[in-house]
Amino acid sequence: VPGVQRAIQKPRRRRRRNQQPRGAHVKNRPEMQEAAREGQKHWGAVVQQLRQEWEEKRIWEHQERFREQIQMAVRTHIKSQHECILRQLQIALVEGIVTAADFSSSEEGSFLGWTGFQVVPDHHDEFR
Repeated sequence: VPGVQRAIQKPRRRRRRNQQPRGAHVKNRPEMQEAAREGQKHWGAVVQQLRQEWEEKRIWEHQERFREQIQMAVRTHIKSQHECILRQLQIALVEGIVTAADFSSSEEGSFLGWTGFQVVPDHHDEFR
């Protein structure tokens, strides 16, 4: 049904007047393009390490919401840097390095379900 399909599609964002197309600010600046590529490589490698650590430590077994948060991250196509933050927070919570505020199921009102956290004072040196 065409009307139903259209209703569930995300609305397109309208470009503000005089707004440049995405990436226009780096188009003729190869040093910025190179820095961006290096950043992507760095965070790509870090996220691979954290994924492996997450699997080895079986982090998803500690709280069902952890797997749901990862699925939310996949659904929203977050960047590697944000996935690193999510996985690091999950690992830190399991290891007792941080305590979490109440979790949320809202994608809008949280960072992938996280509404806040606090570093445990005795473990502040371990928090990186």
